Parts: sequence; C-alpha cells; structure tokens
Amino acid sequence: LHNVSAEIIDFSISYLNNKLPREDYRELLELTIIFLGGVPPRGLSFKIPGAIHHARWMAKAIYCLKMYIFRNQFDLQHREEKSIADICVFIVKLYVKVWFKAPLTSSAPLQDLTFLKDLIKYRSVDKSISDIAIKKMCGHLWYLSPEAAAFSFFDENV
Repeated sequence: LHNVSAEIIDFSISYLNNKLPREDYRELLELTIIFLGGVPPRGLSFKIPGAIHHARWMAKAIYCLKMYIFRNQFDLQHREEKSIADICVFIVKLYVKVWFKAPLTSSAPLQDLTFLKDLIKYRSVDKSISDIAIKKMCGHLWYLSPEAAAFSFFDENV
C-alpha cells in the first residue's frame, strides 16, 4: 500500500475538488486520505455514523474505514482488526478509484477490464478477497457485448 499511497491521496484530493453528488462521497474520499496517513483539505473531522442500508456499499466502506481508524477505542480481537484492515486496504487500493470513475460511460469497458486485471493481481495481496471480488465482478460484465464495446471509441484512454 505504501508504494501507491501518494497516488491514491492525490486522486482523492482531485476528486474532492469536483462537485460531488452526495456528502457520503466526500466522506469516503476524506476517510481514504486519513486511512493513508494524509490530511484532507478541510482538515481532520469525522461525521457521526448514520443509518446503514444493505443496498449502500458506500456506508459499509465508510464504517469499515472508521472502525479501523478508531480501532484502539474498540475491544477487537487480533483477527477482527486484521479483517477490518484487509477490507480497508481493498477499498482504498482498488475500489475508491473505480467507484469515482464509474459515471464515465465511455470509460466503462476499459475501466471494468482494468479493474478485473487489478483484482487478479490483488491475489498476491489477499487471495480470498480477490477471488470473491472477481466472482462478483464477473456477474456484472454482461454488458460487454460487441455493441456496448463501441463506447470505447469515445474513451480518450483507448
């Protein structure tokens, strides 16, 4: 994680400068920066946890990052702390960037294939999380048809 921390912090700060659709987007980016040892542009502050819904993965990511950041205030077993840390590393190393780039329709095919490649490489970090995420991701690749692949023509990264 140390070799990509600066890149992830820079990415998060650049997206904080954009208009974000909801405050939980901002909170996720700020917690990502804090998790990596940085300080968000607005300084260190934490929101009181609100309701969590099964359909909102972002709330779970936010809570997971907060649990890790405040882990010394909980009575966690070593195994629990490690599990939370493992999920946090996955969130900040892989998922944050993919999530914030998702609205770019023309980038979707390349981004999804790049994410799948990154998930495969992530096996060297955490095989269990990687395998679960790959299986879940493969269930969402139904749209990569020849017709939908034409969106790639409008992606400046192709």
